[in-house]
Amino acid sequence: MNFIVILLDTLRYDFLGINGNPTIRTPNLDRFARQATCFDRAYTGSFPTIPFRKDAFTGRFGEPLHPWGPLSWETVTLPELMRNAGYVTMLIHDTPHLVNFGFGFDRPFHGWEMIRGQEIDRYRTDPIRREHVKFDPSKMRFADSYGAQTVRNTFDLTKEEDHCTFRLFQTATRWLERNRAHDRFFLWIDSFAPHEPWDPPQHYVDLYDPGYQGEVLTFPHYGSLAHLPPAEVKHFRALYCAMVTMVDRWLGHLLDQLEVLGLADNTTVVVASDHGTYAGDRLLSGKPAPYYQEIGHTVLMVRQPGQTDRRRVDSFIQPCDLMPTILDLARIPVPPSPALQGISFAPALQGAAIPRRELAVTAAAITDPKPGVGHAALTTADWAMFDSPDPAQRRLFNLREDSGQARDVIAERPGIADELHGAFLEFLAKHDAPPELLAFWRNEPGAAAALAARPEPDAYQQIYRDGQRRGLGLTPRSFIRQPEFGEGRP
Repeated sequence: MNFIVILLDTLRYDFLGINGNPTIRTPNLDRFARQATCFDRAYTGSFPTIPFRKDAFTGRFGEPLHPWGPLSWETVTLPELMRNAGYVTMLIHDTPHLVNFGFGFDRPFHGWEMIRGQEIDRYRTDPIRREHVKFDPSKMRFADSYGAQTVRNTFDLTKEEDHCTFRLFQTATRWLERNRAHDRFFLWIDSFAPHEPWDPPQHYVDLYDPGYQGEVLTFPHYGSLAHLPPAEVKHFRALYCAMVTMVDRWLGHLLDQLEVLGLADNTTVVVASDHGTYAGDRLLSGKPAPYYQEIGHTVLMVRQPGQTDRRRVDSFIQPCDLMPTILDLARIPVPPSPALQGISFAPALQGAAIPRRELAVTAAAITDPKPGVGHAALTTADWAMFDSPDPAQRRLFNLREDSGQARDVIAERPGIADELHGAFLEFLAKHDAPPELLAFWRNEPGAAAALAARPEPDAYQQIYRDGQRRGLGLTPRSFIRQPEFGEGRP
């Protein structure tokens, strides 16, 4: 049996028509869901983009959660195990972070192909001018680095086939045509869309906000949109919807080609997202903390050969569960070391029970003791909590009565908050948290200073951090300023 994993960066669970969104147009994803096992309580774990992929590649949350940084050389990964078991393994992606600055996610595969031009990809050095930006550059996220490079990469897009999403799925389709004769293959398609920049062709935008006249926020600052006119916020949301629909169209093309090539009957297809985003919800953009359900709740659907009916599973699933599940389906032994922390959900694909996870943990690297850092979102069947070492910063929501997380009830239910914080401490201890980190999250005196003094445990990670500090070009903040951008901005 073959395996295809299609990872869609920043696709929200509630932006699929089949999940109850009456506005979004996702006919192909909806059609896929009607023939798949849908995990309605999939939540991201290590957050965001790169930490998620570390979870999925390694079957582990990390120690206790994966940081943003390169894939270590000694890491045992899913594609490597598939390769060693006789699968032809291929990575096709337009997510620049997988390889930029030596991150090494291409390394475990037999082959890899990157579609150039997304976001921070150091793809072009073209001069850029103010007229190339559809909104005030002061509103742009990292205007002197990420934003400037994004404009350079995309200012001359004129046709749909120029966009990375089209090129990504066309490249994957061609790979399937050329490689269908293999006995078995493992293909990982990593789509950066619908992540920003939100710059789809205008015909997709017109599906959601036709006739709009105003600034087009393709790559704004993360954070509050409260200072913007309502029409601008509405259009900002329409841009996200348009990106989702464009991805849906070309993903559907690839799924159709599986049928044409005769591969659908012997290929398991996984469609997943890594996290969500704020698309004007709560008058926010991007994915800053705290991580409400719009951020943590993800898409996870698996279609096995011959499946024609939708099956829904309400067990909590996290990214580290993907590796043991695929190994289980491929009948590949689980490596003894390091021990996998994920749970195989393969039995659920046949309607059988799986071990239940009572708590889903979503967090960025939580080892940094600076104020405001260390946020973790905890989700159970009934409750969602924003946890913190400082009890005064915790927030609690009753999901049964308040699915939109509008009312903090921690003052009314302090015992529930204490239980969830205790469960999170157990999670940290179970997942190899160092003593300094446990002390920090227990809010012990002096713990923050001890944690800050702790050396980086991963040697490769330390090399990466040293490179950042020394300015060796390992960070996109080294872009040359381009005064022609206007107003003294790059």
